Amino acid sequence: YSNDFEIKLNYAEALLWNKDFNSAKKQYNQLLEKNSSSFSALLGYANTLSNLKDYSNALTYINKALVIKAGNTNALNSKKYIYLGKAYLEQKNENYKTAEQTLKDGLIDFKNDTDLLKNLANLYVITNKTNLAEAVYTKMLERKTQKIDALNGLALLEHLKGHQKKAYKLAANARASLSKKTNKNLKKQTSTRYI
Repeated sequence: YSNDFEIKLNYAEALLWNKDFNSAKKQYNQLLEKNSSSFSALLGYANTLSNLKDYSNALTYINKALVIKAGNTNALNSKKYIYLGKAYLEQKNENYKTAEQTLKDGLIDFKNDTDLLKNLANLYVITNKTNLAEAVYTKMLERKTQKIDALNGLALLEHLKGHQKKAYKLAANARASLSKKTNKNLKKQTSTRYI
């Protein structure tokens, strides 16, 4: 079935999941030449570009996918991680202003998202803008689901300022807020911060 679009689409997806991103990119390119309004091809292509760290183009294609299926959970999830990947790469390349703007752009689409807020606060810590980091963590404290992350961040800031007693109280408060429902990674981060 050499001309079957669905089979080619599944093949492209198999290449993507097998981490053969360059081959997947070629396959998705061919699919989009045949049908530029295929939601699945646009989403797969955006994810492929993201894995190739071509984040600007990945955002372009994920936005095209979201025009076709606005509010699609998979596409929105991909878009969030494209923002995070783009910001991380910019931060790694010491393009701090650009990284900050990327995270702020992400927060326009994903208001109060924990991952985006944590990365923004972390960027401020790295660039020694502790007052801005503190503002982000304080904002996170307002949301019950972000309380532990916020307390961990505030404890780190107080530790960096040399206020060890204050840092300890915040870390102890974060540790006391843990429950059986708390994510394992967050439990580990909280215990490490407390120690």
